[in-house]
Amino acid sequence: MSVTNLPLRGHADPALQPERNYLNWQRSVMNAGVVSVGLVRFVGAYGAWVFAVAAILLTSYGVVLLTQRPRYRREVQGMASGRFEGNPGAVIGLTATIVFFGVAEIVLILLTAYAQ
Repeated sequence: MSVTNLPLRGHADPALQPERNYLNWQRSVMNAGVVSVGLVRFVGAYGAWVFAVAAILLTSYGVVLLTQRPRYRREVQGMASGRFEGNPGAVIGLTATIVFFGVAEIVLILLTAYAQ
C-alpha cells in the first residue's frame, strides 16, 4: 500500500499518531511566538533593537511552521515503510531559539531592575 493510498491520516496504524506530534509542534511554536511578542514591552526602555530580537524569534518560529508539513509527511512515510528516523535538528534548533529568548528576556529584566 503506497502512502498516497493510505487513509486520511496518511498511515494505516491508528495507534501511531504523527498528527499529535504535528499538533504539539504547532502548539509549542504558537506559545513561544505569543510570548516573544512580550518583548515589545521593553521597546520604550531599550529601543528598536528589541524588535530585532523579536524578529529573530518570530522568524525561527515561522521556519518551524513552514517545515511542519514536509516533516509530517516524512514521519508518515517512515511509519509506512517501517523505517522512521527522528529529527534532532528541529528539536535542537527550537531549543536554541527558546534558550536565546530566555537569555534575552533575563537580560532585559535585569537591565530594567538595575535602571530603577
